Amino acid sequence: MNAPLLQRFLSLLLALVMALGSTSVAHAQSAATDAELSRTARDLVTEAPDGRALTIPSRPAGYTVERRGPVTIAYPPNLASTLRRTLDNVDRDLASLQAQFGLRSLPALEIRLVADPDVMRQLAPPQAPPPAYAVGVAYPSLGLTLVSASAPRTWEASDVRRVLRHELSHLLLAHATNHAPLPRWFSEGVAVEQAGEHSWERFEELARASAFDRLIPFHELDAAFSDRSSRVDLAYAQSADFVGFLLRKDGHARLGVFGQHLSTGVVFDEGMRRTWGMSLRFAENSWKDEVKNRHLLLPFVLGSSALWLGSAVLLFVAYVRSKRRGRRIMARWAEDEARADRAVAQGVVIPFTHRAPTVVESVPEAASAAVNGDSAGPDRSSRSVKNDDVAAGGIVVFLPYARKKPEQLPN
Repeated sequence: MNAPLLQRFLSLLLALVMALGSTSVAHAQSAATDAELSRTARDLVTEAPDGRALTIPSRPAGYTVERRGPVTIAYPPNLASTLRRTLDNVDRDLASLQAQFGLRSLPALEIRLVADPDVMRQLAPPQAPPPAYAVGVAYPSLGLTLVSASAPRTWEASDVRRVLRHELSHLLLAHATNHAPLPRWFSEGVAVEQAGEHSWERFEELARASAFDRLIPFHELDAAFSDRSSRVDLAYAQSADFVGFLLRKDGHARLGVFGQHLSTGVVFDEGMRRTWGMSLRFAENSWKDEVKNRHLLLPFVLGSSALWLGSAVLLFVAYVRSKRRGRRIMARWAEDEARADRAVAQGVVIPFTHRAPTVVESVPEAASAAVNGDSAGPDRSSRSVKNDDVAAGGIVVFLPYARKKPEQLPN
């Protein structure tokens, strides 16, 4: 490829990458804003900000109330069809969480499923209302959780079952540990893991942080869950992945063992040591090593621009190889034409036909010399004709396509 063409291609490629990069940045900033509004809101309330006791407002008179053992579920009748999937699976989800926490029985719980975040605020404890952008909230000290059927701001339908499972995890973890003090990141990590709230966004966030050595130290993780923190997405990703690391090591049943230790007054760090056989610091370092050694894909670390750049490079390489192959074919055909012209100049009649297998035939010396570009050929009466040639009736026939018209060439 000549220099001007290569320079023009590189210029176009650079412009494409810059355009894609600016688009990706704008999209990421927009997505980060939405994520911050939806994820930074605390969904776990342990006490009122001013220390006052929490009280539960009465349920509206028209609500449907279902009692399933110690669990009470209340929801407006007009949402029955919307909530059917959640209602049909709530017993199964509760049983699964109960088994993972090693609980012999469920505590008294109240679940309030509501239409939108405004109603959720009205039916939540007024001393500690849910944040404006929360879709669900849990009050472990009251055994109460509220979940909205629509997301704040967008009013799109929320995944009620998944959100409810997340909130129930908070309630049952607190019950399993007898409401022992827990780091916020651990509670959130357990809830995300048990609710199956894994996403490519969190995977990408964790991959970037690991690749560029920006993982948050665990002693700073709780602060990262602040409503104003810019690292909340990474905090969620780290917490969930670390808890997953622990559960992959020994299974979900270890959560029950951990809860039993803490319910007897064992502090968190000692509970980690007794349950998983390592200190929190050692577990943190082991997890970081696993994250770094894990098969994290480079495109997710570098972003979508890398995918476009890689695709453009592959297309360019394919184009160059195709052009070079075409030039080689044309050069071979030109050489074949020259050989044919030399043979004709010697007075040899050359009827062209399709390629045939190699044949050994007697060939006149003049024809043999013409074929080899030598006017005084060797003194021999016969020669082996190449596979590209055919000897028939004492006439040399070779290079089957050299004098074909373009429309006569085979496809």
